[in-house]
Amino acid sequence: MRNDGIHMPELPEPTLGELERLAEAIGERADGFELDMPDGPVARGYRAPGIHGTLPEGWRVYDIMECDSERWTPYPGYEDVAEADREDGENGRYETSLVIDDNPGPHFVDQGDPFVTRHDLSGVDWEFDEGHCGYDGVQLSDDIARLAAAAMPVMESARTESPIR
Repeated sequence: MRNDGIHMPELPEPTLGELERLAEAIGERADGFELDMPDGPVARGYRAPGIHGTLPEGWRVYDIMECDSERWTPYPGYEDVAEADREDGENGRYETSLVIDDNPGPHFVDQGDPFVTRHDLSGVDWEFDEGHCGYDGVQLSDDIARLAAAAMPVMESARTESPIR
């Protein structure tokens, strides 16, 4: 399903203090994750095994549930397999998609780690296929280190001449 009526604004980068508070709540090893929204922007956040504290103001948690979509990709040599004979992993595969659930809690589905973001995903009714979502290769600790390094004053060299002659 797709809801093209949702507008997802671009958000400014979070502050160092905000990310440090977030790390206390979800752990600094939380993996960066992105969802390409229907109207173009990217909802960025982190996926973590659990929430262990209070999220900073403005941050939200959503469950992301994995499900098989109706999109079928046959393996080579099985292009003519009838729909009734399709076996996932045997003669092709159904693409996995992710569905946002804005009512976090236990479910009886294949549920992945919670997604923590500053984006408001309430009312998003769209399956995110593998081409429109994924890990960005950065952990929360990496983002904290990057912002901490940027906040450090640039130190000018006190030396004007090289001590090596």
